Amino acid sequence: DIVYIGFGSNVGDREEWLRQAVEKIRSRVGDISSISSPYYNSAHVLPNEENTFHGEYLNVVLAILTGLEPGTVLEKLH
Repeated sequence: DIVYIGFGSNVGDREEWLRQAVEKIRSRVGDISSISSPYYNSAHVLPNEENTFHGEYLNVVLAILTGLEPGTVLEKLH
């Protein structure tokens, strides 16, 4: 089965955080069949708990081939 996962980062070295997350997801969930390229930026929707905004989000979407059930995928992502 193919699972699609989208996520992003808006603090620190955003690209490095995404790279690390992609590798962890690959090792825990399954083979990545495709990845959005290039990563894309998006603006904030809501402020953080201090009611301030950080920089724009850098986002990525993965298509992952996995034999895991959806609940197991979610568990491994957490």
